[in-house]
Amino acid sequence: MIPLVARSHYSLMWGTASPEALCAVAQRRGYRHLALTDTDNVYGLWPFFAAAKEYGLQPLIGAEVTDPQNGERAVCLEPIPVDENVLYSCEYNIFTGDISWVWS
Repeated sequence: MIPLVARSHYSLMWGTASPEALCAVAQRRGYRHLALTDTDNVYGLWPFFAAAKEYGLQPLIGAEVTDPQNGERAVCLEPIPVDENVLYSCEYNIFTGDISWVWS
């Protein structure tokens, strides 16, 4: 299982934990991957990479992006390798709970 929505303290008014604290919890819970999806930014990317490496996790790049027109939000993740021939990426709508998978 991969947590798709994890916000750090880089998500103003949404997250409180540091990327390192999130990685520590993910490792304790037995996760091998973690997606950091801060709201409308990727400011915590480098601290997240360092913490993921320290805790032996595969970091997934993502962000929760807000549409300025209607305020809807979706979580967008980098493509995730399934094997050497298949990649998938994911978009998760936090309001509806819908998940869209794109295979290539």
